[in-house]
Amino acid sequence: KLVLATRPYGIERTWLQPSDLLLSIQPFRRPRIVQWLERTASAFQHELTVDVLFSRLSVELAGTPILLLMAVYSWAEDQEMGSRAALYSAFFQKLASGKWLGVQEAHPVVSIGIVRLEEVAGVGAFRQALAVLAWNQLIAIQANRSEDRGLTTADVASIVRGRFCRVAGAGLTDQQVEEVTKSIVLSLFFRRGESVDRLRFSHQ
Repeated sequence: KLVLATRPYGIERTWLQPSDLLLSIQPFRRPRIVQWLERTASAFQHELTVDVLFSRLSVELAGTPILLLMAVYSWAEDQEMGSRAALYSAFFQKLASGKWLGVQEAHPVVSIGIVRLEEVAGVGAFRQALAVLAWNQLIAIQANRSEDRGLTTADVASIVRGRFCRVAGAGLTDQQVEEVTKSIVLSLFFRRGESVDRLRFSHQ
């Protein structure tokens, strides 16, 4: 059997038998990083060079394959990546928004929900709504003993209404709640549960 971990501490020696062989992937050096950037340019649609990468990412971070992947995936001109914490922050922000950033103009139903919510609650409110929804989904899963029963569209609307209908004395109208709900459902690419009228996250 082969067990592969993407992080240096994913496997502890104490977990292994004396006969097991533990191999560690060595950090990438500059030539390998150059090669990796060239091979992934089309997949990540980037034009990064190793010099540009090193101007904002330390050799230590860039030399760790999983962190290099996270950096390139999350890369933005104004994004701070000088530390491991900043890199993880950029990566998770991209995960939170990456599914809807590229489809706003192509899909007006998605776009209008984002606009409506941010008109009422400010810039970044849509991303906050995704986080609140994910948190409520986690609570629901834990309450049902790890069974993912999904969320109905009514559940999504209720969460949006509870969080954003009393913001700074204003709030969303019922029509706006419906628009935001449709936007969220399409943005997260929910999948319908088998034989039930519920929706589940495509990714946990």
